[in-house]
Amino acid sequence: MSISGASLFAIITLFTPFILAVIFAVFSIFVFVKISNMRKQNELYIKMSNDLLNEIDAVKNTLEKIEKLLKEVD
Repeated sequence: MSISGASLFAIITLFTPFILAVIFAVFSIFVFVKISNMRKQNELYIKMSNDLLNEIDAVKNTLEKIEKLLKEVD
């Protein structure tokens, strides 16, 4: 049983939208996962920067205390 060129073309034409839909769905899932990972990474960077700012504030407060003590000594 051989498939003629016309019927092969008809089969390809019939299934092309479904194939494109599957490709689009896979691509959409890939993009969603990529964006989700980027969002998680950005949240991690924000947390790290907040922690760093808190440490900088702690150092600043300590330096202010040291400065106050040095002024009291003088």
